[in-house]
Amino acid sequence: MALVPLAKSYTAPVILSAGLGIMMYSPLAGGLLNAKYRKGEPGRITHSTETEYTEDEKTELIIDELVSIAEKYSATPGQIAFAWTLSKQAFPLLGTRKLEQFEQSIKSVEINLTAEEVTKLDVLSAVSLGYPHDLLNTVRD
Repeated sequence: MALVPLAKSYTAPVILSAGLGIMMYSPLAGGLLNAKYRKGEPGRITHSTETEYTEDEKTELIIDELVSIAEKYSATPGQIAFAWTLSKQAFPLLGTRKLEQFEQSIKSVEINLTAEEVTKLDVLSAVSLGYPHDLLNTVRD
């Protein structure tokens, strides 16, 4: 589970240098990053399985940070996830089912995350690029 898709880490610089845009598909990960499943609300993830909803450690840390930042801005974790996406020179594809959800989501354009908040979310959601990238990063550090 990560906020940044693996492909973006390779292609974003090329796309942006060509003056193109980046669209983030499913920026809330099916409602996961809005913390709705923690509240017991149903959704795409719970409808597709018979098992009870659980979070792995990485997902838990990401959602905890989204919730923490959201409290600071009097926003929802989903709005913070959208604001984080916007900070990456990308635009989120808002897959809302109700007008109320769209109106709530669009408010994320009013949220300006600090560099520290963006960095924290970047670190928590970092995707391992595997070999040889991880090895080369240890040599560079």
